Amino acid sequence: MKHLLLGLLLLPILGIPTSLEASEPVITHFDCAGSIIWTNIQSSFAYRIEWTSCPTSYWRSSWQNLATIETHTSEVGQASVPMYFRVIGSSNIPPVGMAMIDSGPFEMGDNYADQPHFGSPYPVHELMVSLFYMDRYEIPWKQWNLVREWALTNGYTDLGTGVAPADSHPVTQITWYDAVKWCNARSEKEGLLPVYYTDSDHLNVYRTSDIDLDASMVNWLGSGYRLPTEAEWEKAARGGLSGHHYPWPSFGGDYTSHWDGSKGNAYNSGDPFDNGTTPIGYYNGAQAPDGSDMANGYGLYDMAGNANEWCWDWHDDNYYAISPYQDPTGPDSSPYGRRSVRGGSWSWLSSGEDQRCSYRDNHWPYGSYDYNGFRCVRRP
Repeated sequence: MKHLLLGLLLLPILGIPTSLEASEPVITHFDCAGSIIWTNIQSSFAYRIEWTSCPTSYWRSSWQNLATIETHTSEVGQASVPMYFRVIGSSNIPPVGMAMIDSGPFEMGDNYADQPHFGSPYPVHELMVSLFYMDRYEIPWKQWNLVREWALTNGYTDLGTGVAPADSHPVTQITWYDAVKWCNARSEKEGLLPVYYTDSDHLNVYRTSDIDLDASMVNWLGSGYRLPTEAEWEKAARGGLSGHHYPWPSFGGDYTSHWDGSKGNAYNSGDPFDNGTTPIGYYNGAQAPDGSDMANGYGLYDMAGNANEWCWDWHDDNYYAISPYQDPTGPDSSPYGRRSVRGGSWSWLSSGEDQRCSYRDNHWPYGSYDYNGFRCVRRP
């Protein structure tokens, strides 16, 4: 039997979904003081509690400010707000600081923005993406420097320094090559097999120089760190939602009328956390005021705004029409010689529609920008 105290569970419960499967956890007790008890525990499993006010639509696994997170519902502020809880068990335990993105299909793309300068997120197409882990936050400068210092004495001779206003802020002004090599260095520093190589036989680890890797030079099944593919990034950004433009359920309508600065760090949009002039240490409990938790359904932060994020893929506006169904890794090359970036940013170059989960952008891989960072993924 498992007993968990959650001090933020302040809302009354209307119903408790339970499972009839012997191998799945079954909730046997809940009280409004925040105590949940469940049975059918397996010692090798990790468990998470998810909550929602509508069990047919959207489950959250982020726990900050539970009492006020559902501010888009009509019943908020009333003592009778219905709340549902479920326990999810998995033998795949995410590493510290990462979230598990469940395997399964999702619809990638967005037909609403049907003009090429909006990033070519069409046609909408269903994909299957295997389970993976993703960093909950964009890589902060402190972490970048810790890995970089180790790397410079272990064969990585030319990693960029990066730039950030403070240790907790996302590192920026790093090239795509820097990000990829840093992923390898992070893997080696932690005793994991690196993912990127300079040859298709995976004999020579990629540590130096600017090399335009192709998919054959990546150990896609390896457990080391790497950049997400566009498909992985968008599946993660959507947080389990379908048919929404943004990572949160309140953003289901027209993108021009549903984006504002209270939802992310973006230029000239009334952002209450920053003035839209730099990427910040966002929603990390230090810079953000009380009551701020914009994690999506997977517990990921800043999937809209703050810093653009490098992805693995070469960028091609027409790739969606020929994308394979299972775990696509992008085209073999780019007609522009550019790599994909996702997520929008604080920059004046990034407007409200650029913050959408489906929005596609691209940069030269050798370019370093003060609005561009990244986060890592891993496979179990």
